[in-house]
Amino acid sequence: MPGENELARAFKVSRVTVRAALALLEKKDLIVRRAGAGTFVAMPRLHHDLTILESLFAKFTKVGITSSAELLEYKWSALDARTARKLGFAEAMHLSRRWFVSKTPFAVTYSYLHPSARTTSHAEAERKPGYLILESLGHHVDRANLKLRAERADKKIAQALDVEAHAPVLVLERTSYSESDEALEHTECYMRSDAIDFVLTVQGSASVSAAFEQAGKSRPNGVRA
Repeated sequence: MPGENELARAFKVSRVTVRAALALLEKKDLIVRRAGAGTFVAMPRLHHDLTILESLFAKFTKVGITSSAELLEYKWSALDARTARKLGFAEAMHLSRRWFVSKTPFAVTYSYLHPSARTTSHAEAERKPGYLILESLGHHVDRANLKLRAERADKKIAQALDVEAHAPVLVLERTSYSESDEALEHTECYMRSDAIDFVLTVQGSASVSAAFEQAGKSRPNGVRA
């Protein structure tokens, strides 16, 4: 956005009025001020209920927000020991994507798909998200275990999301399973913390831990990226 002086001249008001207006916009989360960088229009903010297992990025479309994805990596890859233990196999189809909302980087995902996805072409990987690739191979995601944490962005993540190094980011880690409990994919999604609120709905006398368990075991659809 233009600076305070430029805005004051454009609207023929004092800088005091401009500052008050900007403070109000910032309070409503419509703009973001970054020291040494300036003032920017804030990204649309999405509210996502963790107890409803649905596509995170498809939800943007539901609320009228335009999103797109860029395929960054497409390769058959050996898994690290931690991921191999989660999935039960040593190699997987690795896809990483950068997601945009209104042309602004919003998230970076690192996905490891079931070995049957090795036959997936580059063109198909560019066109289809991971869950559609799995479904085209006959794998239906029945449930997903979720883990949400906050951490500081390393240099690679910060550059991909266009944020400062060590800026806070949200990390949604997901492992999806078939009805027979076969692991189908593991994804880590790094998101800008200024663009999303995760909501956990607890009904009646249910404990928070029970609600988190429901988020991991509910069976309509997997949380999909």
